Amino acid sequence: MAITYRLMTTAHPLYPKCVRLRRNRFWEPMRIMTSVHFDKEERESLIFGALNGTRTLVGCVLLTPEPENDWIRLRQLVVDENYTHKGIATQLVQLAMETAYFQDYRKIALYAFEGITEFFEKFGFQIQSGWYTHANGMRSVLMIKEYPKR
Repeated sequence: MAITYRLMTTAHPLYPKCVRLRRNRFWEPMRIMTSVHFDKEERESLIFGALNGTRTLVGCVLLTPEPENDWIRLRQLVVDENYTHKGIATQLVQLAMETAYFQDYRKIALYAFEGITEFFEKFGFQIQSGWYTHANGMRSVLMIKEYPKR
């Protein structure tokens, strides 16, 4: 299966499909409401998409700078249910990590839900906080990967 990866902006023709995929695979199942700052966060984010051989979006992840925290945050990693367990999530995370590093970020952070922390630990992310329970009942924890100084 040939998967290609593409950096997108909110102006890219595939961006609405990224939003739809995140809504279907992430927001609705987890009863997550999008932030009032959604549009601003999206415009400031680097968006990575995974495309199958027919150029259909099958996965995406966002990197959003958070200068107030001195890191860039990996957000909303999703893969189409028909493409799970094929290494797409791994490739998207690796692409995001490489991009963060080459853009001179020394820290990349994410909030991981229960049951997924082990996946991110494989990439060197470490739990930094206690578990937080959201209004929807989901629990997450802050994880950070620090890069060595160049």
